[in-house]
Amino acid sequence: MRLISNKRESFTHGLQIGKRRGVPGFAERSDTQTSVAWDPEGIYKDTVPQKGGYFSSVKPVETVDEELDPVFLKQNPIKPLKGKLTNTMKLKKILLDRYMPVNLDLPNVQLLHLDPPIFLVENFWSKAKCKELIEELRATGRMAQSTVGAGNLYSSSVKDSNRRTSSSVLIDNQLQEEFPRIGSFAEEIQQNAFEILQGNRLGQWGRSGKQPLFQQYCFEALQAAEYQQGQHFLEHEDAFPVSVAEENKFQRHATVLLYLNDVEQGGETTFSHLNISVKPRGGSALIFFPSFSDGTPDHRTLHIATDAEDVKWVTQQWISRGFNSRLASQKQLAEEGKVDAVLSRRKAKGAKKKAKGSGKGFSM
Repeated sequence: MRLISNKRESFTHGLQIGKRRGVPGFAERSDTQTSVAWDPEGIYKDTVPQKGGYFSSVKPVETVDEELDPVFLKQNPIKPLKGKLTNTMKLKKILLDRYMPVNLDLPNVQLLHLDPPIFLVENFWSKAKCKELIEELRATGRMAQSTVGAGNLYSSSVKDSNRRTSSSVLIDNQLQEEFPRIGSFAEEIQQNAFEILQGNRLGQWGRSGKQPLFQQYCFEALQAAEYQQGQHFLEHEDAFPVSVAEENKFQRHATVLLYLNDVEQGGETTFSHLNISVKPRGGSALIFFPSFSDGTPDHRTLHIATDAEDVKWVTQQWISRGFNSRLASQKQLAEEGKVDAVLSRRKAKGAKKKAKGSGKGFSM
């Protein structure tokens, strides 16, 4: 099925307000598991700072907590997919309430893991265009040592980390202006992701690569990475610790990892806690959700790009949302208060009706 619309949909929609019952509040979650490596962000400003990254006050961490916190795991148990999914309506509601919606009606969208939800989308993009994008990226001469931790690709991130040994490039406005074909490809990839994740149901969208307002969604600038033989990205999370998301004012809610070529040996994407490993196939995309809808990280999505034996090319597209834990908590409490008020009124109305009916029974 062709995922690109003949008529391009707008990335900006009217704000939709809906209740999010059942999503744990900020007070119910802890931010104790922060010792993970994370990717630099693809949110860029008009001028990249000369010194310090957008996480300049946050020290990068080189160690990883491999065990999940028991309290977190009790609140969010791991649920592998057992057999064929039969209740798609229930899954759609869970996705909408706790993560992001996914168009499960597309025949090429395959569920790999139930909770946390992980999807493989075959034929996300054509292999011919994948090959052309690789050639265009090589021609830029901009592929540079990948970074982890505290900053933007072109600022103070850690470049000599042995955790991430690939080469990367941020496809920002400047690169797209210099290489229009790459810009066109980035737009197509984002449009495909927008349609699969039903972006028209998510409310207001901001400009791609620009910092979103509170609760506004946006595409981060697309990143591309090349893994030569023996290169890898060890255990890491795509979501930021709450303290970092608070400082940066946005959180990653979805990862769309597009494989640009077939990799026969090595290079799998492996989820450390889920017993899931995905072999790269050109044109297919892996979709998962690094954080919950309230912006807190889902530590169960810890993953690895295993050592490549053959050359591996990928693009990384993150969908982020404006984040402010204080405002989010206030909004959630207000929404829950409205729901509780409605339930109280219904309860009072039912009691009144019951009392009235009982009175009729004793009338003369």
